[in-house]
Amino acid sequence: MSGSMVRGWGAFERFVEFERESARVHVNQLGVLPALLQVASYSAAIIGGIAGIAADDPGLIERVQLRMRRAEAFRKRLEGPQRPHLWAVFDESALRRRVGGDKTMREQIDHLRLMAEFDTVHLGIVPFTAGAYPGLGGSYEVHEHADGAAMVFFESAHADEFVEGEPGGARERQAGVEALMASGAVVADPRDFLESLSRSLS
Repeated sequence: MSGSMVRGWGAFERFVEFERESARVHVNQLGVLPALLQVASYSAAIIGGIAGIAADDPGLIERVQLRMRRAEAFRKRLEGPQRPHLWAVFDESALRRRVGGDKTMREQIDHLRLMAEFDTVHLGIVPFTAGAYPGLGGSYEVHEHADGAAMVFFESAHADEFVEGEPGGARERQAGVEALMASGAVVADPRDFLESLSRSLS
């Protein structure tokens, strides 16, 4: 690997700084929904559940607030003059799992429907009927600036890490997301799929 890798809190701080200038974002997410598309109640339930942190733990509250600041900053950029493009592929299992209960999932799914209204947000939902697909190999985010500088970010409950200065690896992962989005593996109409799920939780 020719790029530089950073792990831990320093990785996340560097990643957030880089993310502010991202023109293109490619996400492949397993089991849970992409961080940039989460609402606070879902974020608290998923982070707390994965890391084994109580709901009233100050550390959890801080992590959720940080994630929400990221998500809100990204949403505001979607309304600005230089809107970033987001391609996000995630599994149907992330929508079916009752993270935080039905109320939280209704709020989360309705938020996804609203985000999908932005013409630069492209959601790829892989249904259970697709079987095995290349994205099952692992979760990642690729953030690319307008000048082509790219960063690959890997988030985990215990040690985040990013790799930059390795354009080949970034392009390969971007291509993987785009190939899935263009394939028959994803649902044809994600907004219709999300609306149907939302009605089932009513």
